[in-house]
Amino acid sequence: VRNEKTDSAIGEFFNEFQKIKSEPSTIVELTNTKNLLTGNFSRSFENPETISNFAVDIDRYKMPKDYYKNYLANLEKVSVQDVQNYANKILDDNSFTILIVGNAKEISKGLEKYGEIQYFDLNGNRKPPPAPQTKVVPEGFQAKDLLQNFIQKTLNGVALESIKDIEMIGVATFQGQTIDILQRYILPSNFCFKMSVQGAVMSNRSIIDTNYILSAQGNSVPATPEIKTMLNEISNFIPEIYFLNNNYEIKIVGIENINDRDAYNVEVKSKSNTIINLYYDIETGLKLRDKQSSLEGATNTDFSDYKIIKGLNFPQKMTMGLGPNVNLLVEYKSVEINKGLKNEDLK
Repeated sequence: VRNEKTDSAIGEFFNEFQKIKSEPSTIVELTNTKNLLTGNFSRSFENPETISNFAVDIDRYKMPKDYYKNYLANLEKVSVQDVQNYANKILDDNSFTILIVGNAKEISKGLEKYGEIQYFDLNGNRKPPPAPQTKVVPEGFQAKDLLQNFIQKTLNGVALESIKDIEMIGVATFQGQTIDILQRYILPSNFCFKMSVQGAVMSNRSIIDTNYILSAQGNSVPATPEIKTMLNEISNFIPEIYFLNNNYEIKIVGIENINDRDAYNVEVKSKSNTIINLYYDIETGLKLRDKQSSLEGATNTDFSDYKIIKGLNFPQKMTMGLGPNVNLLVEYKSVEINKGLKNEDLK
């Protein structure tokens, strides 16, 4: 769930545990579960290892010798009352250990009611609670001001109308392989973002006229409305322009430290069922991080080493989060503006 929903999600888990203990299941629920377990048990014999595993289980857990011989018959005897009795026997409200993985600052609020909170690092070592937030957003400060400021910082005095196309070429190394990054934008809405290894395109995100393309390792993803919205959002080399022009709901949710820099955290509610958090350096106004959160999880993209190139302010380094503790550092080798790109160059 989203970080701010952690407290209520745990509460719902406990509500369900209480219902299991206090309310009998229905005959339909019990019958469906028995059918599922019966089917799984029968299919398990398709695996030659099943019999040996049964023998090991009987020995390891000191089970009756005829446990599996009588399994289906005993399963059929289980009643609704048996289920409720056993739930009350094993579900002890005071014996739960709850493990939560995520941003401690964002998820710890409201958890005290469930018991003692302990904090650990990624290696399982105890650590102190996160320091309380001491810096506050100035009164009257608006999220749209931060987005507009970043747009102005990026354009650096260059008129947006004068920019027809942009090409950015980068390179990264991952597990000993060189990955080529190609970004091309034909304003206002055509673009491609391709990652290639030895000339083979491994990932492609593109909009060419009305053709939306999303593929990974040669496998295409259907262009659902959510996918189209996501591609529309990144089709502009400054996504903030799209957010403002399309009246996205945005708000400042606090101040966080990003790579040793204090940054305003701006939450953008995407129309693709994603929450986007944009972090802007308090001192420079430049974007330090783009965090995308959905039901599938969250990914971070960090930006650094900004330089003026062809009149525009571009980050020379982009760090893409590929998974827990797995990052891909992209270094841009060239940036070209108004080189006369055509839609054919995006294919």
